[in-house]
Amino acid sequence: ELGDRADMAPVYHNLGVIAQERGEHDQALHHYRRSLTICEELGDRAGMADTYSQLGALYTETGEAAAAVPYTLHSLAIRGELRLPTVVTDLRRLGRQRQARGEREFTPILSRHLAPATVPALLDRLDRHIGR
Repeated sequence: ELGDRADMAPVYHNLGVIAQERGEHDQALHHYRRSLTICEELGDRAGMADTYSQLGALYTETGEAAAAVPYTLHSLAIRGELRLPTVVTDLRRLGRQRQARGEREFTPILSRHLAPATVPALLDRLDRHIGR
């Protein structure tokens, strides 16, 4: 009612986290989308990255790793540009998504969302992150 949209976005995000923890995935998705819409309208890139990352986590949790990857990549790109330390969260999530899909499926998913030259670099970064 007061129109304080900047404070509404993290509230919706947190409601999504609570719903996700309760296993209420449709409700979580609804809240994350509301949060993301507000962040996009306000140009809140850090907030967008947080919500993209959480959407990636939600889709990974529901067994939809292929749908999760683009959200996690969006988050990784924004957090990388903003030089946020939470970039490691996205690297961990991509590692889980890679593990869930297997190398043979994961690499083509990356190729659909990244420039061809960046795929090997990202895979190398993931390997270094997990200590392969």
